[in-house]
Amino acid sequence: MPSTLPLLALALIAFFAISLSLLRRSLRGRTTGNHPTCSHCSFNLFNRPDTSTRCPECGSDLTTPRAILTGARRRSPLFISSSLALLALSLAAILTFSYNLITNPNLIPLQPTCVLPLHFRFGPLSTPALVELQSRILSHRAPLSSADSVIARILALQSNPSAKWNPSYGYVLEFFRETAHLSDSDWNTYLQHAATLTARIRPRVRIGDPIPTEISISSRVSNACLPNTSFSATATIDDQTLSRKLPGNSWIQLSPSSILPIQCNIPPDLDTHLSPGLHVAHLSTELALNLPGERPSIFRQSFDLPFLLQPADQPTVHVVDNSALRNKIAHSILIVVIPPPSPDEDATFSLSAPSAPCSLSYDVLIRSGTKQLGHGSLCLPKGSPDGCFIRPNVLSHLPTHIDLLLHPDPNTAAATLDITEICAGDITLPNLSTIHNFHPTPALPPRTTQPAPR
Repeated sequence: MPSTLPLLALALIAFFAISLSLLRRSLRGRTTGNHPTCSHCSFNLFNRPDTSTRCPECGSDLTTPRAILTGARRRSPLFISSSLALLALSLAAILTFSYNLITNPNLIPLQPTCVLPLHFRFGPLSTPALVELQSRILSHRAPLSSADSVIARILALQSNPSAKWNPSYGYVLEFFRETAHLSDSDWNTYLQHAATLTARIRPRVRIGDPIPTEISISSRVSNACLPNTSFSATATIDDQTLSRKLPGNSWIQLSPSSILPIQCNIPPDLDTHLSPGLHVAHLSTELALNLPGERPSIFRQSFDLPFLLQPADQPTVHVVDNSALRNKIAHSILIVVIPPPSPDEDATFSLSAPSAPCSLSYDVLIRSGTKQLGHGSLCLPKGSPDGCFIRPNVLSHLPTHIDLLLHPDPNTAAATLDITEICAGDITLPNLSTIHNFHPTPALPPRTTQPAPR
């Protein structure tokens, strides 16, 4: 197909030119009659006196060249509509051809250099466009000014948190760094926006409970910088250092262009002697990214997170007793039965509630006859698309139908960042089928060799 593209492009251009010429002729009209007419207003000048030098209709001078024409022009509505239809068809064909030329990854080598940077912001072909641009710059088929424009566009995308980041952009900048096409100032700008850290804390905490905190890391580099990333964090409350570090200080594995939440619950330390009231937790974080061929880049950031410490007898989770709200929660819970990997195991239940009217925090129990066994918890903020998996690992074989019991759990809700209100009362999801269609792969019969007939 690439060999026929020039012929197809010439055919489309010729089709457009012909349709445009037909439209021009249709708008001019067809000459009818042989009477002299004014070229300005098309007034019929038949039987005009020889001494008259002005048009009696518009007053234009009739002595100038081509002021008098022979015959009158009449437009055909059918001819005009047909030429307009042909012009619209040619434009649609050209637009379709251009769209396929831009969006087809096999046609990236045929696109001009000025079009390749457009893929960085529009369309899913950013990676092949970058590869093609790199090869053109290395083979001197593209000027170095194109590399400067690409670097500026990628750095602008990296510094914009709302823009979607592609790890291939980082590979391009690192490639330009290795080939000495990236200046030190641009490289420092790339390192400054390589990672973004944000922190949150639960606004109200009860004395004696851990203080839930979360540190989110968003990486905007290539995949080569992500393995063996070191992260550590320490905390002080009201300028009093805790006697032990936060959990979670270790080597972590970042995902490209994603946010990694790290749960760091500040333990209640007896040496701090906190009293009820407003306090400030000061988090000091350190993130080390290993860049290829460079020294590790250290990102240090501090956060001051205020929270309210309440007495031990004041709960931080409000339990609302509302039967109508409880019924809405029961109808919003989605249950999916996941077949097991082998027929000797029981099915797994997936529970989610993206349309729940409030936050959920429940202990999940499985009731089979007179037995009630705890198998996990369902703790979701309002509107969360996540869910939980309930695996019955105590019962060896479940009956065909069971009941799921949801018991409110304010203690689990108090260990989260966002859940401050839950609904009271147990919820029963009765008569749930545990039947799953397990179809193991049938074994092939042994192959028998028949003796060849003589």
